[in-house]
Amino acid sequence: MTKEEAGPKLAFEVEPAHRLFRLRLARYRYHAEALAEHLPEGPSFVLDAGCGKGRLPGYWKRWGAPSKSPRVVGMDFDRRRLAKAKERNYPNLIVADLTRPWPFRDESVDAVVCEQVLEHLEDRHFEYALSEIRRVLKPGGFALVGTPVFMGIELLFAPIWTRINALLRRLKGMSQAPHLQHMSAKRLRRRVEKCGLQPLGVRGHRVFSLWFAALEDYEWYFRLHRWFGRNMPSLCGEVTVSAIKPKG
Repeated sequence: MTKEEAGPKLAFEVEPAHRLFRLRLARYRYHAEALAEHLPEGPSFVLDAGCGKGRLPGYWKRWGAPSKSPRVVGMDFDRRRLAKAKERNYPNLIVADLTRPWPFRDESVDAVVCEQVLEHLEDRHFEYALSEIRRVLKPGGFALVGTPVFMGIELLFAPIWTRINALLRRLKGMSQAPHLQHMSAKRLRRRVEKCGLQPLGVRGHRVFSLWFAALEDYEWYFRLHRWFGRNMPSLCGEVTVSAIKPKG
């Protein structure tokens, strides 16, 4: 059977990709599994803040919990990305800016996912977005907040690398806001805690993926990265802090 006859590969049984366990997409499976663990039974409301191209519903459909039926709303200021999300059949989309008041009532949301967004915001907007997450969450509500991270001495060179990376992306014709925040796993956890949320843990998603891409077709390799992500998240290139809004 040829590759064409076998059909395209589906990363995590969800979306077409070059590899079955593409590590740059691993965080979306984790989001679905974490939401499945923490959402209440029956209907609920999940806000995907900075939803980008809209991957969350597809991963929820495959890796979520059948007994739970969240209404997922995607929010982004980039209309082009929202158009991509619409192509993925994202059910509910709104245009909104994370740096301005979010169009949701206080304590109206069961869970917020804000992944790979905050690093593009300057300090005051970073803090504002975290405060809005806390505001819209119900008491006991669940949050997933993720960014790229740097280790130790890498933090010293992160601003330089950010400028180089932005230049390379422009040369390739790729438009994306530059990274204005350079987090470590501990720093991100502290900032989430500072806004009034109670961190539950930190999960990393990939350690070394650039030179071993061919191994991303093997589940054992994905599971190896998951082990590092659970036990040594600071070694990973991106992390997600899980947290709850305290009751009372």
